[in-house]
Amino acid sequence: MSNKDYTQYTAKDIELLEGLEGMRERPSMYIGNNGIEGLHQCLTESLTNSIDEAIAGFGNTIEITIKDDGDVDTFSIRDYGRGIPVDIHPIHNRPVLEILCTDMHAGGKLTAESNYKVSGGNYGIGLKVMNALSEKLHIESWKDGYHYTQDFSKGFKTSDIQKLEKTKETGTIMTWTPDKSIFEVTKFSKSRVKAALKDNAFLNPGVKFILTYYNDKPETFFSKAGLVDMMDDMIDKKETLLSKHIYIEETGEKEVLKIVLNYTNGHDMLRSYANNLRMINDGTHVTGFRAGFTKAINVFAREAKVLKDKDENISGNELKDGMCAIVSIMLPDPQFENQTKTKLSNVYLTTWVASVVYNNLLEHFRKYPNIAKEIIKKALAYRKLREIIAKTKETILGTKENKKFGALSGKLSNCSSKKPEECELYLLEGESSKTTVKTARNPVYQAIFTLRGRVLNTENLTIDKVLENLEFRELIQALETGIDDEFDLKKLRYHKIVIATDADAFGSGIRLGLVSFFVRHMPDIIKQGYLYFAEAPLFKIVTKKETIYCKNKKILDETIPKVKGEYQIKRFKGLGEMNPEDFKDYVMNPKADALVQILPEDYERLSEIISKLQGSSSEPRKLFIEKGEI
Repeated sequence: MSNKDYTQYTAKDIELLEGLEGMRERPSMYIGNNGIEGLHQCLTESLTNSIDEAIAGFGNTIEITIKDDGDVDTFSIRDYGRGIPVDIHPIHNRPVLEILCTDMHAGGKLTAESNYKVSGGNYGIGLKVMNALSEKLHIESWKDGYHYTQDFSKGFKTSDIQKLEKTKETGTIMTWTPDKSIFEVTKFSKSRVKAALKDNAFLNPGVKFILTYYNDKPETFFSKAGLVDMMDDMIDKKETLLSKHIYIEETGEKEVLKIVLNYTNGHDMLRSYANNLRMINDGTHVTGFRAGFTKAINVFAREAKVLKDKDENISGNELKDGMCAIVSIMLPDPQFENQTKTKLSNVYLTTWVASVVYNNLLEHFRKYPNIAKEIIKKALAYRKLREIIAKTKETILGTKENKKFGALSGKLSNCSSKKPEECELYLLEGESSKTTVKTARNPVYQAIFTLRGRVLNTENLTIDKVLENLEFRELIQALETGIDDEFDLKKLRYHKIVIATDADAFGSGIRLGLVSFFVRHMPDIIKQGYLYFAEAPLFKIVTKKETIYCKNKKILDETIPKVKGEYQIKRFKGLGEMNPEDFKDYVMNPKADALVQILPEDYERLSEIISKLQGSSSEPRKLFIEKGEI
């Protein structure tokens, strides 16, 4: 136990972290976390610099290479922009490249009078983060007729800037290897990288993104029509309510707003961007969009006598049903909530965007009244459906006392702790695994909910139909959040919900069904990072001294040469074949790595995947699988 006197607080208690030490001590302040999210944020920081050059009109090709370096991945990004400045700074008397990589809040995008009209990076942080969290950072700049290089590592320069051969080329290459002492995850997700580049191609029409992943053939991402192409990719044209997307583009004093809007018979989807950065948590521009849209539809509805004097206005919630929208804004001085830039907070945008959307949509509705009437008809149908659902819910769920029976049904083996932040709920496939997991768990904080087997596909079901299913009704009761309008995340009983199914086709089907349910009916659980799935090992290596679990054949082949002495290899079919000791060690142990978190920022991508895999139309599913996008 520490002997420190905590009653005293003096100057000696104050620490001053030199250079970029603060970034290494608290990386989550700058990249979100030190897991897969933070690793990909570093790729985003680097890519943003190259995109900013393209937006400014310099270079229309960006090359991304990800190399397998054993237990880490190294990425390189090459652009053909103006190159990073390498001359000596007139005040600080050091090369600008070195200053950009080592001095906090040094950058070319910090002021409204910068070299960039708009940019995704405006805090002067990006290159510093790359340096601070790197094992190696190598930068090449083709600038002013020469080729320059410089190396950095862990926040410091490891070489002086080198002036090499003369050249007519321009641009930059940044090559980065993550520091394993910082990152828990050091390998990139190919599907996630591809999804990001696909988005960036839509957001930057005319700019070509070329990805080379390991030894795969290079893959190109390119769009001519931008956001219209993105909307076509998001939804099935056969299921659209409007034959043609509604498109708004308006330029303000300094801002450029672009919006694409349509409706389907499926679930609502909205993507928002600011300076080409994905705003996972939306922001003031989206608030303005919703306000302007709601006002325009109600004004038209009154003018066209679709709504009578006695009728209530159509609500924003009613307009959301089936709405698919993309809201993108470019502005010179974006304000974000933090360095990870997930929510736009420029206050004035709410009013400005609302005004632009209202004026444009009202004019559009007056010109094409049938379009507005289709939207109004859908919103009012949703209003009636909500009334029916409310009555059905009351009939099915009954009184508050009846809602509590889920814990008594035998499917839930609860834990004793009442602290949600430490409680875990394991969703198991069938009764056969229940005994194993019940023996393996810690009953203080680990609970078990047993599924009967294959679960209902809830993709196209309203909540009243979902509640008719006993399986999901009991799960809802076990979670204690309520559902639909009554959903309250603060009441969630467990802050870690783990889908634990076998790795075979049957288990994958159950996992897909459960994920579909959470995406459609309890999205906030995913958006808060509370949903996980257990990834079963395929092999177990047993020696006299230790047991080693291997997720796949590649890891097995890499591990065997390192094993000393005699050993045995056992192959698992999945989680259901594991004995209590194996399950406890590999899955339920707090230090185990079998759990994969469904990250909040992946929610929208996941929603699109669910629509294609679980929807009624087979064509999007077929194309999705053929393209290997899963």
